[in-house]
Amino acid sequence: ATAGGPEPREFPRGVNKLGPSERFGLSIPGAGRLLMCKLKLLDPDFTDPAPENPRAQALLREDDPDIQALVASFEEQGQQQPALADRNPDTGRWEVIYGTRRRFAASIVDARRREEGGFPLIAWVPEEPGVLTPADRQTLAISENEDRTDLSSWEKGRGRRSRTSTSCGESSSRARAGKVAIAVSRRTWGALRSSMWRSLHGVSL
Repeated sequence: ATAGGPEPREFPRGVNKLGPSERFGLSIPGAGRLLMCKLKLLDPDFTDPAPENPRAQALLREDDPDIQALVASFEEQGQQQPALADRNPDTGRWEVIYGTRRRFAASIVDARRREEGGFPLIAWVPEEPGVLTPADRQTLAISENEDRTDLSSWEKGRGRRSRTSTSCGESSSRARAGKVAIAVSRRTWGALRSSMWRSLHGVSL
């Protein structure tokens, strides 16, 4: 919440069914480590799509048959698959890394049930804040969405280009660091060679 602004709503556990496990180790592809997560009921009003998510949010529509089916499922059975969210340290809001269709559907059900207390978005969130790097978030967003049939080829392509751009940026940084190291090594060797020459020829400064 922003200073002086509204606070996120708290939801009783029975509003939206939680899964059998409330703790989960999520493998980060290519990183060789697990992200330990816990289940959390999020106020849909305090969530945003993460910038790393490849889905074009403007294409999500309430009259889309797939969205209507998801909304009906939420209303009848609750949310069966958690999304993944990470808190933005600057705004305090939750950014949905994957599961933005679930976020959209939960927002619809929440609006319909506002007088009854609302409807939360169930999401895995990191147990330790700030452990996900931008590259981690992007990898998780793209890997989860890569095989989804409801994601267009254009959206998948955009995600791949974004991932390539990030990889190139990291490679460029490593390359720049390498060039600096080489330049320092050359200067060091030059100074050492000059010192050796002066020693051999009895020259002092």
